[in-house]
Amino acid sequence: MRVTESERVPNLYIKALVILEDFLAQALANKDAKKKMSSSNAKALNSMKQKLKKNNKQYEDLIRRVQIKRRCRLNRLLRLCVLCHILPRPVLPLLYLVQFL
Repeated sequence: MRVTESERVPNLYIKALVILEDFLAQALANKDAKKKMSSSNAKALNSMKQKLKKNNKQYEDLIRRVQIKRRCRLNRLLRLCVLCHILPRPVLPLLYLVQFL
């Protein structure tokens, strides 16, 4: 079933868009890696950025809600780590897991 045919947009699809958007922002923020890219990879990255931006306009509200929920979960996890006196090193795997919640 396609997303456009369903009555409601699946949550998993919105979460995937959020993860993809975050990954793309991270890739674009790395200036050194961007300069070292081949021209075809740079074109593909820019093309992907444009297509994602165009696609995400339809689901802006849902994407913002998911991003807010992710930030709240991340803040709760970080507070829990501080309260339990967990060293910062174990926080990185937790940050990775929060993406899929």
